[in-house]
Amino acid sequence: MSKIRSPFTAVLGLGLLASGIGITSQSATAAPIVEIQILATNDFHGRLVNNTGSASEAGAAVLAGAVKELRADNPKTVFAAAGDLIGASTFESFIANDKPTIDALNEAGLEVSAVGNHELDQGYDDLVNRVMAPFDAVTNPEGGAAWEYIAANIDDTDDGDAIKDTWTVDFGPVRVGFIGAVTEELPSLVSPAGIADIQVTDIVNATNAAANQLVTVDNADIVILLVHEGAVTTNIASATDNATSFGQIVNGVNANVDAIVSGHTHLAYNHAIPVQDWIDDPARLVKNRPVVSAGQYGTNLNQLLFMVDEADGSVDGVTQNILALKSPASPQTDPATFPPNYPSDANTAAIVAAAVANAEVLGSVPLGEIAG
Repeated sequence: MSKIRSPFTAVLGLGLLASGIGITSQSATAAPIVEIQILATNDFHGRLVNNTGSASEAGAAVLAGAVKELRADNPKTVFAAAGDLIGASTFESFIANDKPTIDALNEAGLEVSAVGNHELDQGYDDLVNRVMAPFDAVTNPEGGAAWEYIAANIDDTDDGDAIKDTWTVDFGPVRVGFIGAVTEELPSLVSPAGIADIQVTDIVNATNAAANQLVTVDNADIVILLVHEGAVTTNIASATDNATSFGQIVNGVNANVDAIVSGHTHLAYNHAIPVQDWIDDPARLVKNRPVVSAGQYGTNLNQLLFMVDEADGSVDGVTQNILALKSPASPQTDPATFPPNYPSDANTAAIVAAAVANAEVLGSVPLGEIAG
């Protein structure tokens, strides 16, 4: 188990890379350094099929192929999400109650996600007792998400606290903790009857309490907020604008939060935002917090690479990138094609093909007749 760290553990100085943002430093003394990779998506919305006519919507098979390839390169990897994985889906997922998306993301190795508002389209009971419940061919044929849904600002203690605040994973002596949060606008985005058993609380207060718990009690070395809320533009100033809900989150979460992975607004951004408490601490090398989003529909993955000293759990470096899953066509190729940057995963491709075939059958069933 990792050692308890100071809220001002050493991190990095800022530099720009062609593929993203990197923060690098040299530790004063040699120590075993481990690289922890966080891959993240958001607002997937059941986009199972590769949209071959667009640079967006790479499809579940390419998304899974990218995660598996990157995890093979670095087994110390977590695949995480910031919510809205299901709901508002395309027909091949929607017609099967998003079961194909659940199966595809299970195959891709998704481990943890914030709850998004669309996860609650059919209500809290549906999320907890179908989506999150184990698959059973008889009693729960349309559920079985293998990942953990978390939301520190959902109070469901009267109903058994089914949605946890946090989730942790260990890589040897290094512990990574995740906090989940859903937009505070949830009550206006879903049917009130469906969430009557839960309370949506303040994101900043819930996050700070959970972050303190992760660091001082659970001995987390890295703490990442997965929040289903986002910036209203891709401009970095919008991410810190206190006139917006997201700006209040970015400015309000405490120094124990090492990175913010966001969603909800369907925008892709890759910011490194100064944290005053870190700037004021001369022992801390990293002065900027990654604040990122992958956009929408499986177009990109966020990649965060944390360099952690195994001896004391300090973070000695961070690199952050947006990884596009497809590329625009080159002049040598058909301009209408957008080749994937990663291999298509065969197992996930089979799930998608079955979903498409099933949707064709279900979509051809007459629902009624009309005269004239």
